[in-house]
Amino acid sequence: MLQNELNLVVHESELPLGKSFAPIQWQLLEGKNEIKISLIEALEAVDSGDIFLQDFIQFDGTELYDEIREKQGKATLSIVTKFINIYPNFKRRKQKGRESFYR
Repeated sequence: MLQNELNLVVHESELPLGKSFAPIQWQLLEGKNEIKISLIEALEAVDSGDIFLQDFIQFDGTELYDEIREKQGKATLSIVTKFINIYPNFKRRKQKGRESFYR
C-alpha cells in the first residue's frame, strides 16, 4: 500500500544519460561546466522515473569539493521549492532516448 501520492528525487544529469551515483563529480571530470538537475519520480529502477522539472547548475571549473556541494545543495533547494510552488499544477514527461550509467 502506497503511503504517498508522489515520491520524488533530485538527480544531476541530463536523464536518461548519466544515471547512477555521483553524476556531478563524473560530469565535472568529463570537463562539463553546465550540469542539468532533474526532479524525477523515485521508482525501483535507478533514476528511471518521469521528469517533473529541470534546471542547470553552472560551474566555472575552479570549485573545490565544498563549493561543488554548496552549489548542488542550493540547486536542490531551488528545484524542490519551484515544484512546491506549482503543486498540484505540474506536468510530467517520460525520459526519452538512450540511457547511460556512471560507475
